[in-house]
Amino acid sequence: MQTGVVDGAENNEPSYESGQHYRYAKYYSTTGHLIIPEILVFSKKTWETLSKDDQALITEARQGGAAGAAQALVRAREEVDQEDA
Repeated sequence: MQTGVVDGAENNEPSYESGQHYRYAKYYSTTGHLIIPEILVFSKKTWETLSKDDQALITEARQGGAAGAAQALVRAREEVDQEDA
C-alpha cells in the first residue's frame, strides 16, 4: 500500500492498527462481513511491564467490545498522527 501498487486491503481492526496500515490506508470500512472473535491474552509479567495508560486503554477496549476497541483505535491513531505532525 505504501508504494501505491495496492490501493486497498481487507483485514481486521487489530491488524489495521498493529500493522500500522492506517499510515497508508487512511480509510477503514467496518462491513461486518466476517466476524471472528478476537481475544487478548497477557501474562501477568508482560501486563505489569505496560504503562498505566496502556493498561487503561486495553482495559477500556476490552470492556467496550468491538465498539470500545474501535474507539481506542481511533484515539491511538490520533496520537500517532499528532506525533507525526
